[in-house]
Amino acid sequence: VADMRDAIEVDLKNQNVTALFTDIEPAADEVPPVEIKNNSFFRPFEVVTRLYGMPGHKDLDPTLFLAGFFFLFFGLSLTDVGYGITLMVVATIVLTLFKVSDEVRTFMKLLLFMGLGSALLGMLFGGYLGIPAEALPSWLQAIQIFDPIGNPLPVFYLALSLGVFQVMVGMLIKIYSDYKNDDLVGGLLDQMPWLFLFTLGILFVGVVTGYVAFIATDTIVKLVYLGFALVAITAARKGEGLVGKLIAVLAALYNDTIGYFSDILSYSRLLALGLATSALAFAVNLIAEIVSGTPVVGPILAVAILIIGHVFALVINTLGAFIHSARLQFVEFFGKFISGTGRSFSPLSRSKKHITAKVE
Repeated sequence: VADMRDAIEVDLKNQNVTALFTDIEPAADEVPPVEIKNNSFFRPFEVVTRLYGMPGHKDLDPTLFLAGFFFLFFGLSLTDVGYGITLMVVATIVLTLFKVSDEVRTFMKLLLFMGLGSALLGMLFGGYLGIPAEALPSWLQAIQIFDPIGNPLPVFYLALSLGVFQVMVGMLIKIYSDYKNDDLVGGLLDQMPWLFLFTLGILFVGVVTGYVAFIATDTIVKLVYLGFALVAITAARKGEGLVGKLIAVLAALYNDTIGYFSDILSYSRLLALGLATSALAFAVNLIAEIVSGTPVVGPILAVAILIIGHVFALVINTLGAFIHSARLQFVEFFGKFISGTGRSFSPLSRSKKHITAKVE
């Protein structure tokens, strides 16, 4: 074969055949296929990655990085112990009692994680099928930290803080990805000024709230000017000529500033979805309580409304939590370090679904 630089050596004496191959770099316009593989613990989260599409052949596999965030964000979006346990029970039944395809088993394992996240976060938010907190046992009330209905602002601040953290993690992963692709300097120049600005923003919030005392706000403001100057300087290197450099600087200052600001605000959807879950569950209970006073058929109607209503709430809120948690990964997170989707590796293979044994 002309592309192979090493020949196939045949040892006629020992009847051994040794094939020596060398790595062949892909052509400039060639897109190599991509496959991802993780250990058994993180493999269920590949479902989320594959929904987005395979990463480019020069990109990192994001599954390891998104797993913790998706687990946490789904739990924050559903925030109900009852719904979470229900998801875990459904996943366990399918995994243990039914013979399903490998794809379905992988998704059921992901559903198991999703239910666990919802149950754990639900205890912190006091979400128990819409039951008011004051009606819960005292030990369950002691576990609750947040009240998304009565005091939503702490949840809002938590959502934005998680957004800042994930965006910063995405920047660090981009630096590492550029390092793997022999462009560490470019990665540092592109990401470090913004990491510096985000750190200053965190310090400013810490000073205002009284948690940080080693730096003054006027010093932070001066450093912010320095940070934007670094953004301008590093962006200018991408332009050709004076006009091109000026356009690159303006684009970086405007597009990236607006982009990061909108990215952080997108995480407020975690609060909205958590509120929707609690409100809908409470509404189902309220309607059931109202109709329970109907003569004769009241209790039957109440039970029917509770079952149908909570099943509906579970399905619609689970779907919303999954979609929006995945969207935060695809748009706000993957966009920081994945350059584009790759082509999935699909080798020719023979697959058998059923085998019939015939006895002669």
